[in-house]
Amino acid sequence: MACGVQNALATTYSGALIRTTHLSGMFTDLGIGLGHLLRGLPLPMRRLTLSGLIIGGFLGGSLAGTWLFALLRYDALYVPAAITGVAGGGYLLWRQWTLARARA
Repeated sequence: MACGVQNALATTYSGALIRTTHLSGMFTDLGIGLGHLLRGLPLPMRRLTLSGLIIGGFLGGSLAGTWLFALLRYDALYVPAAITGVAGGGYLLWRQWTLARARA
């Protein structure tokens, strides 16, 4: 509990929007929101929405991974590899397009 309080205090005073090191930080952000609600302070909706999306993504990914592993066994690892490859290739193309457009 003390680690959670320390994490919440550091996040609140630093103004960090998200932490990507661990999922427990997202639950800390939800706890901060609950604390704001109980104290009558305005809710940090942007942070709470982002935390909810990240938690939902982890939950959805774990359910999809479980289902794919039951279906494909270890070949299921090709699915996230393909998604990552397509996303990376798409970003590369988008980045090149925006740089070319900025030069013109």
